[in-house]
Amino acid sequence: LESAKTDFQFEVQRIGDGKECLVMPPSNFGMLGLKDAFHMLLLGFRVLLVVQPRFLPHFLEVQRGFEDAGLPSGLLDVLPGITPEADPEVLHAALKSVDRLQFTGSSSMFKSLVTKAYELGNLRLEFAGEVSGLNKVRLDGVSASHPAAAAGAAWAAMANNGELCTSASLIEFDPATGDTAASVKVALEAHPFILGNDPADVGLDILLKAGKTKNLEVKTEIPADGFREWWEKQVLAVPHGSAPNLRTNQSLGHCIYAPSIRRALAAGVKEDASCIYCVGVSEDTSAPSARAGTAGCKLPESVFGGMKTHTFAVAGDHDG
Repeated sequence: LESAKTDFQFEVQRIGDGKECLVMPPSNFGMLGLKDAFHMLLLGFRVLLVVQPRFLPHFLEVQRGFEDAGLPSGLLDVLPGITPEADPEVLHAALKSVDRLQFTGSSSMFKSLVTKAYELGNLRLEFAGEVSGLNKVRLDGVSASHPAAAAGAAWAAMANNGELCTSASLIEFDPATGDTAASVKVALEAHPFILGNDPADVGLDILLKAGKTKNLEVKTEIPADGFREWWEKQVLAVPHGSAPNLRTNQSLGHCIYAPSIRRALAAGVKEDASCIYCVGVSEDTSAPSARAGTAGCKLPESVFGGMKTHTFAVAGDHDG
């Protein structure tokens, strides 16, 4: 069969033939492990999937499903594990022998795994995945007092419970607009949110998890215990170009508000986050605008938003 079109989405290179890959999903969203496991199997790896104990029954069902569908037994093995310290027999044995580590989680955990593999003599280990990094919102030529920018910047910090992938920890404002750290704090903390814990309530802005704070705190200076990659509903406001002048470190989200889409895109393509949201806002403050942040985005009068199935942010979990 011949085709005039080439669909590179389904082009697969079997770079893993004869090799083994250790896949470790994050503690808060096990299904990311399924995506990574499937991808690594397509690449030819034999996959050892080490999951949180609470996810084990689900992934054992997945393993049986793969085998029922024809995957040869032994190409996918699922084992429970938490950290190298908690389950050394499982993880240390795997780290000593695997060819690749596919990991999603905290940067400190990732470093400990790679270091342990080297200590065990595995110098050929390749690694990939998603580690916690800096998620931030940048205001470029737009004041934090603009309703669209205030809503997006505040939402980026509010729509999380201190977890690595949805938490904006830095707001870079533009001093040329007259903004100061103090004025950004006032604008963001004054933005109203409708919070609740009923998933069926489509009127909510934030679906709040039990035991989590309802209040947004905008910091105007680096606290004594230092800058954090993620805080629970806390964010640091700094002028663009000043300390901490940090890039996104290939983290999940980076959101840029500018007076036009063209200007936002020009800034966005220079960044390296895995999800970059570029928003052009109108001078007319009453005009509709996408509400975007590091947790995703939603369009006005639309249930569709970046990787979301509801019109509200899910505070503290990946979106289903």
